Amino acid sequence: TATPPTDLITDLLTDSIQDNKGNTFKPETVISNNIVGLFFSAHWCPPCKRFTPLLLNLYDLVNKNEKKWEIIFFSLDRNIDEYNQYFATLPFKGPPFNIKKAKKMARRFFISGIPALVMMNANMDVLNLNARTHVEIDTKAELFPWKAGFFGEMKSTHDAAFAIAHPSVIYATSTSKEEIAKAETLLKEVYDSFKNRKDVLMNFFYYVKDPNTLSTDPCEEIYQKAIDKIGVCILFDAKNSSKYVFEKIDKTEMRDRIQQFLSDGLKMETLS
Repeated sequence: TATPPTDLITDLLTDSIQDNKGNTFKPETVISNNIVGLFFSAHWCPPCKRFTPLLLNLYDLVNKNEKKWEIIFFSLDRNIDEYNQYFATLPFKGPPFNIKKAKKMARRFFISGIPALVMMNANMDVLNLNARTHVEIDTKAELFPWKAGFFGEMKSTHDAAFAIAHPSVIYATSTSKEEIAKAETLLKEVYDSFKNRKDVLMNFFYYVKDPNTLSTDPCEEIYQKAIDKIGVCILFDAKNSSKYVFEKIDKTEMRDRIQQFLSDGLKMETLS
């Protein structure tokens, strides 16, 4: 899945940005030196009403000592009155109410439902196309700014959330130190091939299969659903309920298959 080119983003931020008191700002001054969240939401949306307080709490927490996170609000409200009522409760900035432009911006980021939160850095490089999950789980902002594209062991609720939020390579190993080291070394080599590409939002995890792990553990649930065998390495695409099992587990084969996936040319298996 490709990330939106920066020029498309700046083209859509040509309007002035305003706060709920009517003060206007140039987009470049809002973005400058800050992590930026693009927040797509609406007053009429029940999930948005549950999500907004979580986002507000994290916004206050991150900016407690100094301002380093700016959120730009894109309203998908049905009319100006709903927008005004909702925007009055938000400390964020945003373009004037324009449903067509908001929907256009949402399409640029492959957003199909709200609420949605896209995280970007001050250069407008996309860090995460689906930060909503992380806001709901990382309630202390320990992993802020939730950059997608992680490498390491899949062992926490956060890791499971990231594996579900973005395509992920997952290598299941036994508890053998030798097998863990082998998986970690291989995945690191493959991860290094893609980590600096701005068009790639993908995680690279190894999962240590421990027979004592509870079946309700979120990482174990992913293992049971998509892998279910030690020594297997898959490309897991939770969003499309599909996977690809690597026939040969080496860096060349994995790089080639991942590139096929990124080009929409890899035949995936539907998860049962």
